[in-house]
Amino acid sequence: MSSDVNTPENATAEDYRNAFLAIEARITRTRRNLLGVHYRFFRHQATMSQIAERMGWTSYSSANAQYGRLGQVVAEQLGFGSKPGGAYLSALCTFIEPEEPGDHWLIIMRPQVAEALKLLGWT
Repeated sequence: MSSDVNTPENATAEDYRNAFLAIEARITRTRRNLLGVHYRFFRHQATMSQIAERMGWTSYSSANAQYGRLGQVVAEQLGFGSKPGGAYLSALCTFIEPEEPGDHWLIIMRPQVAEALKLLGWT
């Protein structure tokens, strides 16, 4: 990890690649599948409901929980502090708030995370 990495925005694909390798034993099959599912969406963008559906789960809350815990492990490995941007998932993704009540947040995998997964052959 480079010494100036203290936020997800400053982390490179290589930083994420190294972090994934360092925590590989803590990345369950489910969490690895979750990364792959999100990666395969067009432009790596989806709602949690869409991700949950592709994972075979009935509720987005399962995706939120799994992805959030993975984000926490990655954030800690990269030294991002407690909750980068207010949510652990922001270590891996950015978000677009819904414009209409009842719509879902759009979850966008950070480009450097997507590149790290590609470098690792996890896609």
